[in-house]
Amino acid sequence: MKSLTIADKNLRLFFRDRMDLFWTFAFPLLLIMVFSLALGGRGSVRIDILAVQQDNGQLANTYMSVIENVFSVEKLENVAEAEARVLDGKVVGVLIVPSGFSASTENVRFLYDETRGELATTTVQMVEGITQQFFGMAAPIATESVRGGYKEWNAAQQYVPGMGIMMILMIGGIGASTRIVLERKTGTFKRNLLTPISKLSFLGGELLSGFVIGCMQVIVFFGVGILVFGMPVAGSYLLLALISALVIVLGVGLGLLISTFARSPNAASGAVQAFIFPAAALGGLWFPIEIMPGFMQSVARIFPTTHAMNAFQDVIVRGKGLLDIAPSLAVVAGFALFFLILGSLLFKWKE
Repeated sequence: MKSLTIADKNLRLFFRDRMDLFWTFAFPLLLIMVFSLALGGRGSVRIDILAVQQDNGQLANTYMSVIENVFSVEKLENVAEAEARVLDGKVVGVLIVPSGFSASTENVRFLYDETRGELATTTVQMVEGITQQFFGMAAPIATESVRGGYKEWNAAQQYVPGMGIMMILMIGGIGASTRIVLERKTGTFKRNLLTPISKLSFLGGELLSGFVIGCMQVIVFFGVGILVFGMPVAGSYLLLALISALVIVLGVGLGLLISTFARSPNAASGAVQAFIFPAAALGGLWFPIEIMPGFMQSVARIFPTTHAMNAFQDVIVRGKGLLDIAPSLAVVAGFALFFLILGSLLFKWKE
């Protein structure tokens, strides 16, 4: 009977805690929804490719109709122009349907930029899969890879900045929010009211400590990525530091804002994760946003993680400069300032 009493007590406490209910039921469903929408079937993915159709026979037209049902296809007349755009990194690949295709004398040709990494791999698999379904296993297709707009690519260039952004935001947000909430609940803030400490000084200390921790994360993540995994960096290391600094401030600002309404450290930690996991999944931190359906790509651009990842990729993979990444930096900086200003305005010493 005592076991039943204890179980009854635990269950009643569980169902009274809204945060426990959220993390047990609502948050897993939220992640399922996010991934279902982001990766909801290859048929709904609209990757941009080019096509040069030199054969206007019935077979070629039917084949191109199938391709256009899956991809977002821009047709060009000139093969050289299409290949130049692939080499410039402006599009992942071009499908060339030669004049002898309908007569079964020539294979269709797919030229793709291998330095686009996972996006290129996914696109090739889709083109080959569609062609095999259309013609059978002996599909008349030849794929050819080139090294395009990316200076050099390997998997670390996706996962080092992607996981780095996620963990910097996670640790910065959780650290700042839980510290502030815990101090408020333990009465530290009440003692602060009796000392000559201003709100600005306190928040500045929180920002500084969070920034130092974030800098250490950046050094470890990118150091391991470069030295251990051989991640090449085509652009400036100073720009990597600038992007990282903005991401760190973004994470601490997020934590400050969440601390203004969270009533317990667990609630603060949960709220930070509730923001970061969808932002990571939709922001291109785990996989390129180009493999998501078009409407989800539009949603992804709402999140600062998308723009932070774009900035990192532009520097690491494409070797771009400050002016090229300025729009992405402006978005990340805007979110960071918004979180910091709103969090400062809503900040209170007592609950």
